[in-house]
Amino acid sequence: MKRVFEIGAKIDDGWSSDNKSSKELKKEYKNPNECRVKIFTEKRRGKTVTIANGIEISPASAKEILKRLKKRLKRGGTFKNSSFEFQGECKMELKNALKDEDFN
Repeated sequence: MKRVFEIGAKIDDGWSSDNKSSKELKKEYKNPNECRVKIFTEKRRGKTVTIANGIEISPASAKEILKRLKKRLKRGGTFKNSSFEFQGECKMELKNALKDEDFN
């Protein structure tokens, strides 16, 4: 039985907060060849950033792939919000590098 938390009650008494979902949202990760990637550039504070969006892979594999991509493209980058972001204009190089990593 789930009881709603009351003011003054102790959490140890079996009470719980009603503002948190009891179900954890599990994100399903895809294989690189199942991801549909869109590559585009945008300006941020006067500088160009190349973004590869739609990469729904696990954070551990994204970290390994990012390391290889940064080395190949010879520029800094990051992985956040299911997208790779790289400094500067590198659309064609990034496209070729992602194809070599089995992305579509």
